[in-house]
Parts: sequence; C-alpha cells; structure tokens
Amino acid sequence: MQRLNRAVLWVVMCGIAAVIAGCAGTDGGPSRILIPLTDTKSVAGNWSGNFLRDATSQLDFVKLTINDNGTYEISSTRQIGVFQGSGKASVQSGKLLIEGERGSAIFSLYDQGGNKYLKGQAKTKDGDTFSGELRPAR
Repeated sequence: MQRLNRAVLWVVMCGIAAVIAGCAGTDGGPSRILIPLTDTKSVAGNWSGNFLRDATSQLDFVKLTINDNGTYEISSTRQIGVFQGSGKASVQSGKLLIEGERGSAIFSLYDQGGNKYLKGQAKTKDGDTFSGELRPAR
C-alpha cells in the first residue's frame, strides 16, 4: 500500500512540475503576428538591429534602408570593418528578398504589440550565414 501511495504521490508531483514549467514558459506578453508582404513600399524606410554571424556567434550591427522604388542600401559594422552593399529588393511569397553583389537575405515582417520588426536570414557569396531582427530606426 505504501508503494502505491508513493507512486501516486510521484505522479502528482510530476504533474504539478509540468504545469509550473508550462506556465513559466509564457511571459504573458503580446503574441507575434506574421504580416505577409505585398510590395516593398510597405517596409520602405530605415531599419536597424543586430545580426548574429552563425559560424562565430559574433553580433554585427546592421542598418538597412529600403527605398520606395525597391532598391536598398545595407551596412554592417563588424570588428574587422564595415560591410556595405546595395541592390534590388522584391517581395516573393509574402517575404522581402534582397539581393546584391555580395549576397542575399530574406525577411519576414512581424507585429508584436503594435511594434513591427523584420526577422531575417542572410547569406554571403562566400557562404557565411547570419540571422537577426531589424526594427524601424529612429
């Protein structure tokens, strides 16, 4: 009988721990909503943020300007200097695609609590990969 009581107690304790762990994972903040893009004008403007260089886990500060005509300029401040590029931006499958001489990136637009941001992945022609988020620059 004592063995059965211990087993029941163990199951109850595990259940309580699971509920507590599940509740701890939710911060109660606003949910993130994906906004499908239809044109580049909807994200035209200045954006900035940090991108993580996947191979080294090094953060690079990135500035992206998207012009109304679908062109863009990008710069990244790195420990080894500044990376700059420009090219043409387009929308494909609801996402922003930028392509230039040195690489490409794809971004999804999100809204979280009225704050929009671009979440993206980039790849250089040399094969380096990056990921990060850009927010409207002020």
